[in-house]
Amino acid sequence: MRYDPELGIETCCLGGLVQAFPAHFHSHYVIGTIERGERWTVIGGEKIRTRPGDLIVFNPNAVHACQQVDERPLNWRSLNINPQVMASAAQEVTGRALLPRFVKTVLPDSKLAALVRELCRRIEANASRLHRGEMFLLLIGQLLEACAGCAVPTVEAERPEVATVCVYLEANYARPIALEELSGLTGLSKYHLLRCFARQKGITPFQYLQNIRVDRAKTLLEQGCFPLEAALESGFSDQSHFTNVFKSHIGLTPSQYRAVFQQEALP
Repeated sequence: MRYDPELGIETCCLGGLVQAFPAHFHSHYVIGTIERGERWTVIGGEKIRTRPGDLIVFNPNAVHACQQVDERPLNWRSLNINPQVMASAAQEVTGRALLPRFVKTVLPDSKLAALVRELCRRIEANASRLHRGEMFLLLIGQLLEACAGCAVPTVEAERPEVATVCVYLEANYARPIALEELSGLTGLSKYHLLRCFARQKGITPFQYLQNIRVDRAKTLLEQGCFPLEAALESGFSDQSHFTNVFKSHIGLTPSQYRAVFQQEALP
């Protein structure tokens, strides 16, 4: 289990589980997915076979039970979200004060299952606050559309606030940035800002920030800075994370990239 105090949500990761759970309920929302194994899930009198890749949603106080389909153990990841946090996120998404009640319990082979898994991993790794905040609101927005029938705000094709955020990220890339900052800067709700930005730029603010940081790191490495120094000066929290992000963008590790320019500088 891992609690994220900034998002106010908890992750649950269970591996090798074989026990059955009798009828029970939770006071919070559970949004989870099976990573391995299959289970019978019973909710509202309906028995559903749930498989890896399915998204499973339990509303607060919804009585449910589950058991193994066969001898294969279960690997499970979920997000536990208290009603106050869910209400706040739903208002960010819809612009209305509401406490969602999800009418679909199981979404077979849903793309949202991968988003749940990734958000759990980001929380467990204490990844960037901006990235975690983005992922959480995008998940809730898509979940409301898929399971609760809630309309989401329409988004204009062009917004000046997007340009404002870009300028701000370019000026403040070297320090941690929260989604709340960007929302306050523009006057848009966090979710509305995310949708505006992604539609206009094709990427999220976090992805835009990562690109800025990688570009800055490239310049530093070209000038001969060592990878750790380049990582810290360009806003990455540690060298390992920097190496992974840099290689995913450039195709070379920071050390390999630096070596190219060191060789070119030799007489």
